[in-house]
Amino acid sequence: MDSNCYVDESAHIHPDASLVGPVVVDRDAVIEAGAVVGPYAAIGANVTVGAGTILKDAVVDSGTTIGPNTTAIEFVTGQDCTIGAGFTVAGGPADIVVDDQVHHDIDLGGVLADRVTVGGAATLEAGTLIGPGAVVGDGVVVRDRIDADSEVVR
Repeated sequence: MDSNCYVDESAHIHPDASLVGPVVVDRDAVIEAGAVVGPYAAIGANVTVGAGTILKDAVVDSGTTIGPNTTAIEFVTGQDCTIGAGFTVAGGPADIVVDDQVHHDIDLGGVLADRVTVGGAATLEAGTLIGPGAVVGDGVVVRDRIDADSEVVR
């Protein structure tokens, strides 16, 4: 483990997982075998990071579960999100629209608000924003903005 890592004593980091600092892991978080977290990652309380997952430049808020074999770069989740296996957020520059204001060439893979559910093998294109309570089905490719409580299926 990198010396630039803070891991709460109640967190469980599998011996085959890697933390690349700077990284913060909060209480009761679980990072499973083969996961690589960091650099620049914050893992909230009661978060589970699945086996073989890669998180870089990521903030994962409390109560979120990330399925195995996920790759998420430049990614932010709210609280209590559920993300299926094989989820992909590649990161990269995008134009982000917030309150009718356009921010050009921002490095942001995607943002999930609180209580978002994403199915397995789903993909977020750079700059995707998903509102609270939305549901994204298995294998869906999402781009731009998804409103709160929406359901997106293939």
